Formats: sequence, C-alpha cells, structure tokens
Amino acid sequence: MQTLTKSVKVLFKAERILARERLFHEVFKSQFKALAVLIAIIGVVMLSVSLFFALSVSFGSAVAALIVGVADIGLAGIILFATSSMKLGRTYEMAQTIRDGAINDIEADVLDIADELKAVRADINALVHRPPAAIVPHMVVPAIEAALKGLSANNASEN
Repeated sequence: MQTLTKSVKVLFKAERILARERLFHEVFKSQFKALAVLIAIIGVVMLSVSLFFALSVSFGSAVAALIVGVADIGLAGIILFATSSMKLGRTYEMAQTIRDGAINDIEADVLDIADELKAVRADINALVHRPPAAIVPHMVVPAIEAALKGLSANNASEN
C-alpha cells in the first residue's frame, strides 16, 4: 500500500511539472505569435501607405514603403513558422517518463490488491460454505507441533 501512495504522489508531481512546462511553452509561443501579428499589421499598414504613395506619386518614397511592408510581412511569416516548429524541452519528456512509470506502478499495485481481494474472497467463501474444511488445515499443523513439543519435553524430563 505504501508503494501505491508513493506512486500516486509521484504521479501528481509529474503531472504538475508537465502542466507547468506546457503552460510556459504555450505562453512563450503566444507572445511570439502576438509579435508576429503586430508586425503583420504594421506590414499591411505600410503596404496601404505604399499603395497610396505609388498612386499619388509615380515613384519615390512609395517604393521604400512597399519594400518595408513586404519585409514586415515576411518577418511575421518567419516568426510564425519558427513558433509552430518549437518543441517542448527535455524536462517535459523526463516528467512524462516519470508520470508513465508512476501510472504503471499504480496499475501493478491495483492488480496486486485485486488478486489479494480475490484470495480473501475465496477464503471467506470456503469458510462460509465448508467451515471444517477451511479451519482444519490451519489447526492440524499447530496441533502436531504442540504434540511434538510436548513429547520432546516429556522425553527430556524422563532422562
């Protein structure tokens, strides 16, 4: 039963670590995605401004604004791609391995407890349905041991 309690404690600790790592990872990714969205918005604004300048003046500052806008959108795309390919760290994998081991230990303990309960149930059924057959084997060995001790004590006192 102590191993079951220990396994449950290990399982909860591993689950806490997993949740904390997932949360940190998602917050980190979300911050970069927000930055990418901000850059994309700036890029769209720059493209709009560049289109306006391109239409108002045939060339000049409009080309520069167009280049900046395309570069901003490209940068936003690179950041989004980088955040989508980010993987969880080794701490997460280690905690997941510990959690899986704790779950396996709990399963083994539960199966052991179930086997013990089946044995107890069989003993109780035998005691209820056949009381002499269940009690006699447990009484015969102690009775024989007591008789042998008594005989050896008798023989020792006669000598």
